[in-house]
Amino acid sequence: MHSDSLPPSDRTESPDAGTPLSGDALRAAVQSLNLSNAAIATGIGKSSTTVNQWLNGKYPGDVAGVETAVREWLRDRRVASITGVPTTDTDVSRYIARKLEEIRQNAELAIITGPAGIGKSRAQSLYLRDHTLAIAFRVRPWHSGMSGLADDLARAADVTRLKKG
Repeated sequence: MHSDSLPPSDRTESPDAGTPLSGDALRAAVQSLNLSNAAIATGIGKSSTTVNQWLNGKYPGDVAGVETAVREWLRDRRVASITGVPTTDTDVSRYIARKLEEIRQNAELAIITGPAGIGKSRAQSLYLRDHTLAIAFRVRPWHSGMSGLADDLARAADVTRLKKG
């Protein structure tokens, strides 16, 4: 995934990382924050027991699901520290996420615009969390037409776009 694709990462730990953190590396990243299990649990939407078991490598449940929640939480913390603005679920972000699914079901194309901070990026994050095959990307402002859109999509999907034909 390239650094100009969106989100800067639901799937990686930094915009230019090749592989998302998992297992011991992800646990180490969380432990380096020196937060209580309760604080981590609140951040990822799981119980303190789940966090404790996962941090100790003994969680018997859906480890991949916990790791996805942890990566998203770490990403949100990073965004908040860089921008000074925390990303949180809002009525608007949940509404947009539902509309994204309606758009998919109806095989439509949509462009979502609005002022900064209303929940567009969070809505995208919520949608991508539940639809892991979805690809989010930013269209470069100087690209126009279907060819430019196809270039940007190919870049976000990290595939080589065949030229004409």
